[in-house]
Amino acid sequence: MSIHGHLSEFSLPEILNFLQQHQKTGRLFVQATDNVSDHPLFFVWLQGGRIVAVANRLDGLGLTSFLQDYGQLKSNIIPQLLRQRPHDISLGAYVQQAQVLPPKQIKTLFKLQVTRQMKRLFRISQARFRFTDNAPMPLLEMTGLSIPAKAMTLPAMRALQNWESLQAKLPDKQSGLKRLVETPKLRLTQSESALWQAIEPQQTIAQLSKKLSTPLDTLQKVAFRLIFVGLAAEVAPMKFATSSRPMTHHILVPLGNSPQFSPARAGFGC
Repeated sequence: MSIHGHLSEFSLPEILNFLQQHQKTGRLFVQATDNVSDHPLFFVWLQGGRIVAVANRLDGLGLTSFLQDYGQLKSNIIPQLLRQRPHDISLGAYVQQAQVLPPKQIKTLFKLQVTRQMKRLFRISQARFRFTDNAPMPLLEMTGLSIPAKAMTLPAMRALQNWESLQAKLPDKQSGLKRLVETPKLRLTQSESALWQAIEPQQTIAQLSKKLSTPLDTLQKVAFRLIFVGLAAEVAPMKFATSSRPMTHHILVPLGNSPQFSPARAGFGC
């Protein structure tokens, strides 16, 4: 089964959250439609909701390019590795198993391949996407490492330029905020940390905006990020003491049960 649509309808953070929540395995394809992106094509492979590889090509040479450029491997070694690698082992795992590169350098390669590519992906403002269930895993593009899809959400939302699909889901200016954890385990930016520390009962987002001397629309986006990753909850207007609105109201939920992510708005096909 495939799921497809446009980023004007569903943001990448929502899509990634959905794929992790339902432990999806397959390939997410994103194609820019704005004609200005330096990298118009992206392929993101997931296993059980975890990102295992990212590339902007399908020839299987993305990781080998990283190995040559950043792994300090001579060009004549790579063909030898490709010939010797068992067909059921990822290239990165074999490179480590053969002691060609230490684990630390494999982690660096994974960060370059996934984190850098995902940040580029989140800079795309207009694009169409398609997720194909159970697409073959690209062993030549895999380091053997993985990361939860949602772990990319917070840094990616910081780089998000097009908030069109999320605008209606930003917390209301008359709502309050409630902390959901005692201490954030995620590394927060200065603006996120400032808002986190400023949260007080009975104080609206509009009041927090004035308190922090931050434009309201900017603070709403910061608050949305904290809510989205589960650090805070939106407290409904005039009901601060008893009511909070969990983030599950905003995110994608199982297919067929969601007013946001439904066959009428996102295409489904086999």
